[in-house]
Amino acid sequence: YNDVLSRIFYGSTSPALSFWTRPVNPITGGLLLFSFLIMLWRLTERSWKFSVAAGIVLASMIGYIFSFGIGLAVLATLGGIALLFRDYETLKKLMYTGGMALSIISLYSFFALSFVGDGSLERSGLLQGHAPLLNKMTLAALAVSLGLLVYAYRTRSMDFIREHVRYKTVWFSLALLIGSFAALNQQIFTGISIWPYHLSQYTVPLAMVAVVTIGTLVIGPYYPRIAKIFLGLGIVASIAFGIWNTATYTIFLDDFRTMQEYAPVFAWLNANAEPDCVVLSADDDRARFTNFVPAFTECNIYMTANIGGPVPAERILHNYFARLRLIGIKPENAEEYMTAHQGEILASFHKDWTELFEPGEKPRITAMIPSLAEQYREFVKKDVREAFTTYRVDYLVDAEPTTETIDPAILSELHA
Repeated sequence: YNDVLSRIFYGSTSPALSFWTRPVNPITGGLLLFSFLIMLWRLTERSWKFSVAAGIVLASMIGYIFSFGIGLAVLATLGGIALLFRDYETLKKLMYTGGMALSIISLYSFFALSFVGDGSLERSGLLQGHAPLLNKMTLAALAVSLGLLVYAYRTRSMDFIREHVRYKTVWFSLALLIGSFAALNQQIFTGISIWPYHLSQYTVPLAMVAVVTIGTLVIGPYYPRIAKIFLGLGIVASIAFGIWNTATYTIFLDDFRTMQEYAPVFAWLNANAEPDCVVLSADDDRARFTNFVPAFTECNIYMTANIGGPVPAERILHNYFARLRLIGIKPENAEEYMTAHQGEILASFHKDWTELFEPGEKPRITAMIPSLAEQYREFVKKDVREAFTTYRVDYLVDAEPTTETIDPAILSELHA
């Protein structure tokens, strides 16, 4: 909703403001999550086959922890509701769904955890702490939904809602909201979370679904025309906003044209380089060229400005110094350069995403500069070829003007 308000009141047209302009997730995660929720809805009325399918879909979401977390929380909430009403048949189906998913995930987890290194989870978004996270949209939706149900209880509309399918619909809608709240706040008990702010990608649309569903059940019998008008306006607004968003690509057209300068390099690599080769380039702080190498070729990359996951600390340090040397930073100017480019240090040496993304001063990063400058002075004493071939490198790409210029002296020494 912040995106919508920014566009309406401030005239913003940047697609970077919206999660939903990303090409893979949260789109894929959203499709899987809503498919899973539809199956959960169906399994309460249908055969066990929906339990199997729902378990497989839930397990497939583990690659995007935010959709998986919401799905698991809603599943657990529905299980609690089934237990509360002693609906043991539904409870067994839900438990079977969870068991199916966890049995599949256990194999994935064993493989994935084998790559976890010291501090890699924190650099991938893991946060530690017990502070609650109160999402305004979820709380507002829960308050509105409960208010509507209280109104229904005090009027004859509750008799209409008590019909089995409608009654189940109300509890399922509440499970969406309670599950969202649980996913946002499970760290109160576990002490860990994975960048929970991304959960709003799904908690916001789920809140809308719950409010619209309960509102239609409560108000619809008395004011069917008004209910239809509001539903129609919501559909039209959603479609209109989607069409409006399609125009945002135009603000990046010049940037897209600039990227075409990479095409000859990628064409050469695809024609001449062996698979799994390693490409080294002195990229700018956006690392556009470097990030495109594994996307458009069969090669790997020597370094990147985006550090996360199980990268050993010594390799991160080496890559940072290698880039400085590649672009010609002199030892005597190292501390001055680092002070002026603390964002590069932060990108490489952040301890977690809170430090990386929160605005403001970074005292830990500032305190690192004298030590890093001293270590860099030692690094440049190494022979150039020895320094850069500590790790495998097959190709050196100097793609100016689309990347930062490589120091000619370094080029001549490497080619010697």
